[in-house]
Amino acid sequence: MIVGQHIRKVTVMMRSKSKFTALFSLCLLASCGATVRDSAPNAAPASALITPARPEMIADYAKRYLNSLQPASFSQSREFCGFFVERSDGQIVGTTPQAGTSDGCSAGFVPDNAVASYHTHGGYLPQYINEIPSINDAESAVDIQLDDYVSTPGGRFWKVDGTTGTTTMLCAVGCLKQDPIFVPNPQIPPAPRYTLTQLRKLQG
Repeated sequence: MIVGQHIRKVTVMMRSKSKFTALFSLCLLASCGATVRDSAPNAAPASALITPARPEMIADYAKRYLNSLQPASFSQSREFCGFFVERSDGQIVGTTPQAGTSDGCSAGFVPDNAVASYHTHGGYLPQYINEIPSINDAESAVDIQLDDYVSTPGGRFWKVDGTTGTTTMLCAVGCLKQDPIFVPNPQIPPAPRYTLTQLRKLQG
């Protein structure tokens, strides 16, 4: 257990008991931005659209999309979350980012055509372990059986495997836009990969 730091809350994503229910309006990145209250960030540029939905291409899209959410996530010190869905024409689009709090975000029900989920980790707060996905993030991804992509205040980009819960750093500190007030913690240098067991031990 790491003393003196809090673990970020789970990014809540739920499947309905019968048919999956989509609660999000799709934002085609070529023509619109996010519409979550007045505080929502703009969506990624049209050039981020990809097809077909191969895993490596979803990761590339997720990296661009999350990078576009970083400035608002920092300035408002809140998480933003949602899903990546595949349209019938094979294009990947992000659902409208849902605004959360400084340590959590509720994405709601999983759309039928979801291929992954995403969330930012808000602004830099030294009291949080926010440079790696939380155990709750990993367990939530496994629960809904979707990969989850996560961006951190330090500009790290992570993938949580929706089958195993293993978290993998896809690119290191400064890879994405970084919170201007971010300060690295030399006592807790993130490893490049964590299993569920390792996350539980680290954050337990």
